[in-house]
Amino acid sequence: ILCLKTWALCFEIIFLTILLSVPQLVWAANILDSQVFSVEPAYDLTQRTQVSSVLRKVTARAYFYIDDSWWLSLSSDQQAQVNTALNGLGEEFDTNIYPLLTQAFGDVWNPGIDKDTRITIFFHQMKETSGGYINTGDEYYKAQFPGSNEREMVYLNTAQVMNPLLKSFLAHELQHLITFNQKERLRGAPEEVWLNEARSEYALT
Repeated sequence: ILCLKTWALCFEIIFLTILLSVPQLVWAANILDSQVFSVEPAYDLTQRTQVSSVLRKVTARAYFYIDDSWWLSLSSDQQAQVNTALNGLGEEFDTNIYPLLTQAFGDVWNPGIDKDTRITIFFHQMKETSGGYINTGDEYYKAQFPGSNEREMVYLNTAQVMNPLLKSFLAHELQHLITFNQKERLRGAPEEVWLNEARSEYALT
């Protein structure tokens, strides 16, 4: 009996270890699906660590999620304007930003940690000085990095949704995501910060 209990305990430990090491796959999401994302409090407007969001747009290359508390604070006319801006950004991302940057610098991890070919683009309320960021921790499993969202992901500031430069912010952050994959993940060679930023600025041209 003791041997059976010991075997059962070992099996349970092995099973839990395997379960924790398997990513939470991002299956094809549907418009209006909700998702709670971990965010960087240093960037967030009210220093939140988690933000509830809703999927507002899907393109061939990306999911566009919006901070739900921010969205609900908008009037119906403002929400319509945001949807129009997302439509334009989605088209720009699919037809110009993604193909041009991946051709120039290489691809992101594709299909990536989440086994999904789309990149997640999440708008949340950030401090005024922030345009956007990436969190390389998202490229690791939660067992390795507890704050990981386990997907290829770019974070953008809701305050920039109507800004004509929004596509530049997205291109800047996508380049960082590409560099992480090409340099650190594939070659184990972390990029110098100044060079990484210079490359992102070049990506805007």
